[in-house]
Amino acid sequence: RDAQESRGLGDVYKRQHLKEKFPDKKMVAVGFSLGGNMLSKYLGEYKNDSHLDAAAVVSAPFDLASSCQVIQQSLGKIYQKYLLDRLKHSTGRKESLIKPLLGLSKQDIKNIPCLWEFDDKVTAPLHGFKNAKDYYNKASSKAYLIKITTPTLIIHSVDDPMLSIKSVPDSSNISKYVDLEITQKGGHVGFISGKNPFKPVFWLEQRIPEYFKKQLKIK
Repeated sequence: RDAQESRGLGDVYKRQHLKEKFPDKKMVAVGFSLGGNMLSKYLGEYKNDSHLDAAAVVSAPFDLASSCQVIQQSLGKIYQKYLLDRLKHSTGRKESLIKPLLGLSKQDIKNIPCLWEFDDKVTAPLHGFKNAKDYYNKASSKAYLIKITTPTLIIHSVDDPMLSIKSVPDSSNISKYVDLEITQKGGHVGFISGKNPFKPVFWLEQRIPEYFKKQLKIK
């Protein structure tokens, strides 16, 4: 709990700093994948005090537990290995700090087989959560989407191979300030269109600026 409260205070100081540094500037934020989940939760928690004029969220795992299970299956296993290897390497380098706190040696960390167990044994206890389930439940943003008061664009694809279908919100999950765009194709942070494979059209690079211009009334 202390760790969570400290992060909360850090968020307040950062928001105040940016607003004080750029008092006359409009502020927007874009969150992709896990960063999108964090941004969504932030918007829902702080509501009118977000200090943002608009936001966009792309391919976010709004339900972390179900999305973690998807990553551990099928093609997601490739991504899981890549991410898990990096987490193990980074954590193992801090063995002198980790072992007194968690009782885990570098070898113990190396032997962790999956993301869920890594979050259960490392991420959760290090950040004040009981276990992985508690961490996923409290860190997921799906329940916060209905509380958002900042104009927010959520883009999600039904064919996203990295996320569970449970992560896809519907109109009952979002507030009136959220524009929800669900596509049938797009993958995970992909959304590439165009008829010529040698001249792809990166749709996100068009859609997100277009949305911000509309919300900020920029011509």
